[in-house]
Amino acid sequence: RENITENPLIWNGASKGHTFFTGSISYQPDPGASFSAYAYPNPASRGEVRIRVLNADDTIKLKIFDIAGNLVYDCQIANEPAAEQDIRWDTSAIASGMYFGIVKSAGKTVRVPIAIEY
Repeated sequence: RENITENPLIWNGASKGHTFFTGSISYQPDPGASFSAYAYPNPASRGEVRIRVLNADDTIKLKIFDIAGNLVYDCQIANEPAAEQDIRWDTSAIASGMYFGIVKSAGKTVRVPIAIEY
């Protein structure tokens, strides 16, 4: 009944009377939200860990270190207009242990603890 025309999220649903609605919603980030990041799943098993970055203002830089301080992963991605972005880290060749990621964007830094267990 109501037409929503903005993208990128499209929703389809039905009411009790089987009337179907189709529309899309444009996400508007909260300007007061702070820059943050976290890993999931955490602890992770062999395969993949995602680092979710929230409210980045510029290019996102991620470095992951082992507990001894050795760099084991390094990447940089362009900031998208969405308020959250995922960075995938392939852990199939990584030993069990504690790691920590340093996520930077626009002069802000967040430390992310990551546990890998097999």
